[in-house]
Amino acid sequence: MPFETINLTPIYIALGVGALLVVLALWKKALTIPATISAFVILVLSALFTSYTGLTVFSVSFVGIAIVGQVKKEKRKDREKDLYEHQGARGLVQVLCNAMPALIYGAVYFATGIHSFLIASAVTVCAGVADSVASDLGILSDGKVISLLT
Repeated sequence: MPFETINLTPIYIALGVGALLVVLALWKKALTIPATISAFVILVLSALFTSYTGLTVFSVSFVGIAIVGQVKKEKRKDREKDLYEHQGARGLVQVLCNAMPALIYGAVYFATGIHSFLIASAVTVCAGVADSVASDLGILSDGKVISLLT
């Protein structure tokens, strides 16, 4: 089981990468301060639970979302003000909703060693990335929005 042989190297790397991502998030105003702190803690815990898998998936997804979030930021802001109650930096609730399921799957993998939970953790992060990117880029579309439900 993974908890029997904890590799500290990914945790040390997560601390360094996390510190860089904190600076990036605050500099670009991508996350609020509470969201930034929680994202840092989640990154380190994910490195503990899933080693390099969680570290890589969370780090790459955060950087990708941050880059996409900068695309036509002013145009998106104008459109968001009429649609959403909350605009601007992502908050604590958004970070927790996207990251906690993946972290829980990672913790179960850590405790049991069942690889399906490691895969579920990575897939859950990818689903959160898809949701964030769709929100950031979808609002920029000038075409008619089509709902899958209606």
